[in-house]
Amino acid sequence: WRRSAASRDYLPFEGWDTVARWFGVDSVNVSSSAGDASVPFGTQPAHQPFAAVDGDLRTSWKSSGVGGAVGQWIEVAFRGLTTPTGVTLTLADDGAGTVPSRVAVTTDAGSTEQRVGQGRPQHLSVPDGPTQTLRVTLVETRSPAPGFRFGIAELSVQGIHAARALVTPGTGAAAFLTTADGARR
Repeated sequence: WRRSAASRDYLPFEGWDTVARWFGVDSVNVSSSAGDASVPFGTQPAHQPFAAVDGDLRTSWKSSGVGGAVGQWIEVAFRGLTTPTGVTLTLADDGAGTVPSRVAVTTDAGSTEQRVGQGRPQHLSVPDGPTQTLRVTLVETRSPAPGFRFGIAELSVQGIHAARALVTPGTGAAAFLTTADGARR
C-alpha cells in the first residue's frame, strides 16, 4: 500500500484482496504515478505504470507531477537475465507542456544517455550485456524548467511481452452475503 492510512475503511478481511499478477515480466515500477491514490491533484488510474507496456499507444504512464518531470523514471524487471536488443520508446504528451529531450537508459550493464523526440516511436540504445532490469529516466527537457510530468505511451523490449491480469479471491466451498441489516444469506 502506498497510502499511509492507518487501516482500510472497508471489509471483508485479509486475503480477500484483488491483486494484479504480471506475465512476461516480474514487475513494472515507477518513481511516481498520476494513477497513484496519494497524488495530491486527484488520481488518474488511466496513467498507471502498466499503461506504458500494454501495447496500446492510446494509453500512457504519466508521473505524478509532484517535484517536476526531470528525474522521473520507469523500470521493467525481467523474469531472469535478459540481453535487451530492440528497445522502442514512444513519449506521451504530459498535458502540461513538458517536452522531454534527453533520457538515460540504465541496465545492470551500465547507463547511456540519448536525445529523444516527442510523438513518434524511437529506438533506444541500451548498454550491452545481460540485465534483470531496464530503467528509462528523464534527464532533460527542452525548456529551462524541469517540466511538470514525464509520460510514456509505450516502452517495448523485443522478445518481451508484458501482460497483467487482475486476480480475484476465491470464495472456497461456501460464500455468504451479509446485507446492511446484518442478515446472512
